[in-house]
Amino acid sequence: MANVLPPNTSTMEEKPLYLERTRLKLQLAKDVHEKFEVNICNENFMIYPNVFNPNIFFGTEFLAKELIGIVSEFHKKPLNVLEIGTGAGYISILAILNGASHVTCTDINKDALENAKENARKHNITDRITIKYSDVFSTLNSEDKFELIFWNYPFGHINKPINELELLERALVDPFYQSLDTYLKYAHEYLNPNVGRLFIGFSITAGYQQSFEYIAKKYGWDISLRNEIKSDTHPVMQIGTYELTKRFNRD
Repeated sequence: MANVLPPNTSTMEEKPLYLERTRLKLQLAKDVHEKFEVNICNENFMIYPNVFNPNIFFGTEFLAKELIGIVSEFHKKPLNVLEIGTGAGYISILAILNGASHVTCTDINKDALENAKENARKHNITDRITIKYSDVFSTLNSEDKFELIFWNYPFGHINKPINELELLERALVDPFYQSLDTYLKYAHEYLNPNVGRLFIGFSITAGYQQSFEYIAKKYGWDISLRNEIKSDTHPVMQIGTYELTKRFNRD
């Protein structure tokens, strides 16, 4: 396993309150056995069973609006977007409907990939989207370059080997932040030089800010908070959109 822990830290402690809430919501998601329709940013999308459920998990509409806002900041075309962990594909599709030229979206869950394909057909954008299996960047080509890369990252942690997790669990937790380490280690290879921008959805309340900052620093990224939202539940859940900027010739 890659060294993803900050110095003088031997392990990542589980956060019981957030982990218990995650388990409860995970069970609610597992109890869904029929596909259903949701409205996100005034567009309708189908959600399959065994796919990340935006009705159950906090922050979906916020992150979708954030990505739409980021897309609007790109004034030069083409704008090619990569979304890691697309789930039902709604964020990628909204990016296209709001100005992206083409989106490549990936997931490790085959049900999610089929779900995203149905939603792409529903919105008549199949010629502008590539939907493929990939564990972070595992199946992308080295020549693939993007102006924008985004991941609604599964910021939770559980003391359980990643290969023992169910697919739906992997949409919520990343043990010891192994996948985050991969994301920040290789993302620069897929960004269009000079114009490419890297973003991530992360929670400093349910997630592990120190580990996030350590991994970013290890690979030469500066972190800046673009925007955030907080729940009215206890414990409070914060979700933020963070931009990562590569440092050059700096200590």
